[in-house]
Amino acid sequence: MVSYWGDETRGGRRKYYRITDKGREVYEQNKKAWLFAKDIL
Repeated sequence: MVSYWGDETRGGRRKYYRITDKGREVYEQNKKAWLFAKDIL
């Protein structure tokens, strides 16, 4: 994950988060493992 501060014109500053490409890869791998485990249980 990466974070960055938004450029807000109204109200306080907000911190935003974004999933990196590597994070998406890890998510997909974990999702496959979770689905496999769910199927065998």
